[in-house]
Amino acid sequence: MRTSSDQEFNNQYQKWFRLDNTVDYYILLNLVRATDNTGKNLYIAKYKQGEPYYYVPWDMDGTFGNEWQGLPNNVTNDLLSNGFYDRLMQDCSATGFRATLRQRWAALRQNVLKNETILAKINTYNNYLLSNNNYAREHVAWQQFTYDSGQLTYMSTWLKERLAYLDGAFSQPCSTALATTSSAPAPALALYPNPANDYLTLAADATPHEVCIRDLQGKVVLHAQVTGSTKLAVGHLAKGMYVATIKNADTVKTQKLQLN
Repeated sequence: MRTSSDQEFNNQYQKWFRLDNTVDYYILLNLVRATDNTGKNLYIAKYKQGEPYYYVPWDMDGTFGNEWQGLPNNVTNDLLSNGFYDRLMQDCSATGFRATLRQRWAALRQNVLKNETILAKINTYNNYLLSNNNYAREHVAWQQFTYDSGQLTYMSTWLKERLAYLDGAFSQPCSTALATTSSAPAPALALYPNPANDYLTLAADATPHEVCIRDLQGKVVLHAQVTGSTKLAVGHLAKGMYVATIKNADTVKTQKLQLN
């Protein structure tokens, strides 16, 4: 399917993947903005031999405006995707991915994915964890953790903005989606090598970028404002695992980084 023509792909993908599940996973992925779950932290499975595959999400710990290590990532105006979904978004047939996505989103927004419905679930789970002293036990296990009730306000604001953006993105006519998909791709944004020793190379276009590297406790150990591709000295940092975030006017990219 990766190298198939558009016609062949559109004719065949529903034989290989369950359309309803593929749509629901795309909605879930973007609703909670699970940035670590587009190409990993998920499985494909099937109940019986010969049936289509379906997605099984896993390890969704960086969601609702937060990165996987618990730091805020206040981005609401983008769509998470991968090569498979990029192609699915080009299917404009009446029973294809794009039409099914639009119909499914509209139906879910009537009740299941209302802002107040989601927030009510979040508050219910938060109260349950509080009443059972889960947050207190978390602090015992991880001294750097402290319960912050302000997270509920942050998530509420983030969710409202995210839903508003997705309402527009998922209701676009397929022709609009095609124009967006088929436009010239953005220049690659990459930070390498990984693992690294003395230097990191940022590959980027000739626009301003912000690079921030944090340790696993959230402390900023390197912060730089750069323009275009450049090298960053990291030999002075302690060996270990870090989290690197690269931002420009249009994109936020977060990755784990190992320094040896």
